[in-house]
Amino acid sequence: MTVKNDDQFYFTGHYVILQAGDTRFRVPNEVLTRESQFFADMFSLPVPASEAVEGGSDDKPIVFPQTVRAESFRSLLKILYSSGGTVALDKSEWLSVLELATMWYFLERRKTAIGRLTNILSPVEKIYYGRMQKVAVWLQQGYTALVERDATITNDEALALTTNSGSEHALTAFFLLRIREKKERALRGSGGKGRRMSPFNTDMEVGQEFGEELRSIREMEGAYGVVEKLVLETPEVLPEVEDEADDRWY
Repeated sequence: MTVKNDDQFYFTGHYVILQAGDTRFRVPNEVLTRESQFFADMFSLPVPASEAVEGGSDDKPIVFPQTVRAESFRSLLKILYSSGGTVALDKSEWLSVLELATMWYFLERRKTAIGRLTNILSPVEKIYYGRMQKVAVWLQQGYTALVERDATITNDEALALTTNSGSEHALTAFFLLRIREKKERALRGSGGKGRRMSPFNTDMEVGQEFGEELRSIREMEGAYGVVEKLVLETPEVLPEVEDEADDRWY
C-alpha cells in the first residue's frame, strides 16, 4: 500500500504560539509564511542558540500589539486554516480580516475580504474603510453614491465622514453637498423635465473635488495590488456573507 500525505490536513513546518490581547493561539507557521511576506521575514530571522525561540512555548509567545484584538485575529485564522469550503463570516469579521490582511500583507486574503464587503458596506462606510485600508475604488463609489442618491447627507453621516480621518477630511460633507448643488442646478437647467441639458458628470466632479486624495490612496494601494477591477466585477449577491441588520458604526 502506498501511503500519501493528505492535501488539506498534513501540515509541514512547525507550530507557533501567538498572543493577541489576553488570548494565545497555536497554529502551524507554514500557512502564515506561505501567504504573508511579513510572517515569512519574521520566521526567517536568526535566533541565538542560547535563547528560547519566541513563539515556541506558552511562556514565550509572539505577542502582537494591543491594537490586534483576539476576535480579529481569530477571524483571519478562520479563512487561513479553513478546510477548503466556503467560510461564513459576518461583516465585522470580514472587516477584521481586511484590517489584518492589509497590516500583514496577506494579499490574496485582502482581495477576498474586499470582494465580500463591497456590496454590504454603506456609502459612508466605503469612504471610511476605503481611507483606512487603502481601497480607492470604495472611496469613488462612496462619494458617487452620496451625490447621486435623492436623500440628503444627514448630520450623523457628515460627522462620520470626519471620524478618525484627520483634519484634511473635515470638509468632506461640504464638498459633497457642493457637488450635489451643481447636479441640482444642472437638472433645473433642463426645465425640471428630468433631461439634463447642462452637462453634468458625477465621476468627473468627484474626481475634481477629491482627486488628490484618490491619487494618494491609489499610490499607497499599489503596495497591495489595485483591486478596482475586482470590485467592479463583484456580483450583486454574495450569500456566503452573514450580514447583520443595520450595524453601522456611526
